[in-house]
Amino acid sequence: MVFSCSFISEICVLSTFLQNSENTDIQKWLQNLKAYFFFVFFSFSGRRMFPVFKVSITGLDPNAMYTLLLDFAQVDNHRWKYVNGEWVAGGKAEPAAPNSVYIHPDSPNFGAHWMREPTSFSKVKLTNKLNGGGQIMLNSLHKYEPRLHIVKVSCRSDRKSVMTYSFVETQFIAVTAYQNEEITSLKIKHNPFAKAFLDAKER
Repeated sequence: MVFSCSFISEICVLSTFLQNSENTDIQKWLQNLKAYFFFVFFSFSGRRMFPVFKVSITGLDPNAMYTLLLDFAQVDNHRWKYVNGEWVAGGKAEPAAPNSVYIHPDSPNFGAHWMREPTSFSKVKLTNKLNGGGQIMLNSLHKYEPRLHIVKVSCRSDRKSVMTYSFVETQFIAVTAYQNEEITSLKIKHNPFAKAFLDAKER
């Protein structure tokens, strides 16, 4: 796996190249902000994920059908806390939240569709309560890693091929309030759903 990160102004372009078990090169680019994920804000009613998880995929069979899924794996056994300007392990993790999977709304679709342009998971919502509605439940102050599942669906049988990719670079701590003022300012500046906060600060 080769990982590189280049900065253009405040934009970070992350590139990850992997080979799957079928010897098909599938290249995925994660294109997001500097300080990419590390903290992701969520709420009881459900909050859209920001930065948005976005991937570019090549190497699929353009005529085959695929479904894209996204879930979040709890990556350690710690509950985290913010102390003296840094995050430290602060106790044993809570039991993992019920596993939820987000199905990309364009699914299922042809490989040609998924390879045409970057695929954005901009509509996924994160919550800290089990309230249905297709939202993903996470435990507050726990660390997570997004996982992309590419499911190849065969029309000739019920057989499905699943390829799973995770990205260490996108690990984050789920929070209900940001502890770092720089991160708060950065996300308000670039998050289109935080325009109300930006307008209030400019008054």
